[in-house]
Amino acid sequence: MTQHRNNQEMIQLRCDRGASIVRKIGLSEETAQAVRSLDEHWDGSGYPERAKETSISPLARVMAVAQHLDVFALERNPEHAMRALRERSGHWFDPEVVKAAESLHRDGTLWMQCLPATAQTTSRQERPRALLSSISHPQR
Repeated sequence: MTQHRNNQEMIQLRCDRGASIVRKIGLSEETAQAVRSLDEHWDGSGYPERAKETSISPLARVMAVAQHLDVFALERNPEHAMRALRERSGHWFDPEVVKAAESLHRDGTLWMQCLPATAQTTSRQERPRALLSSISHPQR
């Protein structure tokens, strides 16, 4: 139980700090609240408030899906990211946002200019260098 409490406290702190940073850089309160709610889950099992379904702001729901896709696609590949997203639809993620992401994925537009050109072929150790390279030398 102590480990669970520590995890919950760390997530709460991260959520609050993220929202504070967003406010300090001059973004809207809506954006700050969305950042604070990134770890909320559609089924109410998330943090920090255990918000559920439509009590989670639409912006937070979209941002959570975007964050998931980014992390999972860079860790493995876009197909793995989509498979994990579908598995968590209705649990962690708003099913309507997942459907929108699936539609963009099927159309081939979801990943455009989102991943380094070499993301699907490089090792995990090489990916940070490929990402930095793509930032330093953007394609024209």
